[in-house]
Amino acid sequence: MKSLTVRGATATRGSRTSRRLLTVGSIAVMAILLAGCFGDGTYSIGNGSGQVPTGTYRSTGGSDCYWARLSDLTGSDSSIIASNELSGPDVVTILSSDAGFQTQGCGTWSLLPSTGPEVTSFGDGGYAIGIDIAPGTYSAPGGSYCYWEQDSDFLWVTSSLISDGGSDGPQTVQLASNAVLFFVQGCGTWTKS
Repeated sequence: MKSLTVRGATATRGSRTSRRLLTVGSIAVMAILLAGCFGDGTYSIGNGSGQVPTGTYRSTGGSDCYWARLSDLTGSDSSIIASNELSGPDVVTILSSDAGFQTQGCGTWSLLPSTGPEVTSFGDGGYAIGIDIAPGTYSAPGGSYCYWEQDSDFLWVTSSLISDGGSDGPQTVQLASNAVLFFVQGCGTWTKS
């Protein structure tokens, strides 16, 4: 087999295929990022190569999901604008003023569509009302670590919170007309009344 030299390294023709596959794989990853899909990692925000574009994203979910919107990429706790740790899918808006987005164990993030299945029964996670779940009143059995909240946007900041609650006993929540996010953890299965 004939060998060739690339940037000072000697390789066989068979490794050309490996380099081509690596190049194709890199292009595929970039296409996914540009299409608004990404997985675990820390990303800068923007429209350049390797950056996550601004927008509202939904994750496929995971049992140990963590994400954070970042004001800078220093890795400091003080750079966290908003974050969440959860089990299940989630929804978050990334703004142009955010410097970065960090995610681990949340599955794949993709742009939130404008329409969806609007299911009426679901478990742990963060859901877009009117897209992921139908508006209305929901009940769940509750649990020792039951928590729910409804928010007016997907920014996960204090001013977004409309109401929250939770307890060991049964829970019933009427989703507010201005709520776009319903977040639930540890309450069992929620079912529309």
